[in-house]
Amino acid sequence: MSSILDSDVWPLAQSSSFPYGQGRAFIFASNVAQDLPSDVATAFVGASANAVADVQLHPAVRLSAVRAISNFCRHLSADLVKPHQSQFINGLASIIPQLSEDSAHIALEALHFALRVDQDITASLEPVISEVAMGVWQRYPGDVLLTSIVIDIVEDMAGNVSAREAFSQRALPVIGAAITQATDGMVVSSGIDLLTGLLKGVPTPMPAGYTETIFPVLMQVLTASSDSEVLQSGQACLKYFVQKDAERVAQWHDENGKSGLEHIVHFIAVMLSPDASESAALFIGDLVAKVVQKCGAYIAGNDFAELVRIVTARLATAHTSSFCASNIPFYSQLV
Repeated sequence: MSSILDSDVWPLAQSSSFPYGQGRAFIFASNVAQDLPSDVATAFVGASANAVADVQLHPAVRLSAVRAISNFCRHLSADLVKPHQSQFINGLASIIPQLSEDSAHIALEALHFALRVDQDITASLEPVISEVAMGVWQRYPGDVLLTSIVIDIVEDMAGNVSAREAFSQRALPVIGAAITQATDGMVVSSGIDLLTGLLKGVPTPMPAGYTETIFPVLMQVLTASSDSEVLQSGQACLKYFVQKDAERVAQWHDENGKSGLEHIVHFIAVMLSPDASESAALFIGDLVAKVVQKCGAYIAGNDFAELVRIVTARLATAHTSSFCASNIPFYSQLV
């Protein structure tokens, strides 16, 4: 292995005259990253970082270096990658806006792996990460693969103690605008999915202000929507509000004195009404089960009995096995 790397792979990685061969050298080295001697691994990590940032290089070489970065961040020890983490993130941030929808996911995935190397370095580059991640999502909100990677990045950044507050301040206005202003249900649903990723990343209970500012907006959107994707995404998002901040949800009241928990129970009742679409309520069972598990102390006896009646009555008229299966776990929370 060492002889091949020294005589063939490393020289090829330095040869800009043969761009496709140069790119393959980066990918080959990263594929065997775990078997590389530390000095060789360090050399290739540094070369990959330089290649991604070098605008003079052939695009194929830069994209190959992007793939290599993903592998190096996943398979090498943090000690070897950490000295180049900032260069990785800045280089990826510079190339991602130049990529098409078909190839942007390669660099975005590399960014996701790079930001996991060291939390402090990631926090120091929060503005760069926020701009590129949210920027990609704003360009391609309908791309399922890109959105899933952005959600992972959002969750990781929300879980980074040193970056959480600043990241939330940058991300929430973008997410809020998508949820409240977009006319395309797909964009609204995607925005709610990003919000769910943010909620999954923050600690339990949520930082002060999250429920008070975000929850009312979400409920307003869900109350007004008839889009199945929006409603499904909303059910998953509400589940995390209940799971992580049940007390604040129960304590929050709107201008008419209606509590957050009452809003959720009303939403559940609407989604489980006889004329409601079963596909639109596909995830309502998880929400109902979580409400019983986390909010039992805040639900009055009559309201609790009504919730049981609503679920039972709807199951009696259900047509699809998937809908029935999603609601059965509710009963396990009653024991």
